[in-house]
Amino acid sequence: MNTVYQALTEIIKELPGIGKGGTGPKDQGGYKYRGIEQITSHVSVLLAKHGVVVIPSATLISDGPAPGMKESWTRVILQVDWTIVGPDGSTMPARTIGIGHDSGDKGSNKAMSQAYKYLWLDLLCIADTKDDSDGADYSTGVRAEPVPVPDTEGVRLARRLREPMSAASKDRLKEIAANYGFKLIAADLDEHPEFANEVRLILDGVPA
Repeated sequence: MNTVYQALTEIIKELPGIGKGGTGPKDQGGYKYRGIEQITSHVSVLLAKHGVVVIPSATLISDGPAPGMKESWTRVILQVDWTIVGPDGSTMPARTIGIGHDSGDKGSNKAMSQAYKYLWLDLLCIADTKDDSDGADYSTGVRAEPVPVPDTEGVRLARRLREPMSAASKDRLKEIAANYGFKLIAADLDEHPEFANEVRLILDGVPA
């Protein structure tokens, strides 16, 4: 009987490519993303086939007003610790962060769904041919004659955003930026500390 690690390896082998079938609002650039339903429709079948069970344990990090959004909106941040159990009873731990914005009482549900989505994106190396594995350039342009740049928090984060990162992290950063209506640039990161903090969480993988 396979261990959890062997079972996950078999799932990765059998998992089909999952493209970005979702489209964000036009007024936010119409970005493409993978919805949770796209992922679970494939992953759940393979989990059952290979005898893998996933047990979540969520911890509330914060629950309060959503910065940059209407007063009725709230933001919930959850840390979710996962125990992944293989067919032989062996286990593997994992941890993800979920952030949910909602105008009602669904913030925790959305945060949990996001945490579950990014568990599989990272764990099963889900990507498609349109993903740039070498990273993305979020800079606003290069000056002909470089000038000194203040070493602010926004500048440091913008510098990190130019470093190689996983496709899942890129998707998550785009979703966060779209939720706030800001850009992933030093000026917006310096002007909006809450936005910068969420970007830092993703870059740091906090809690790692």
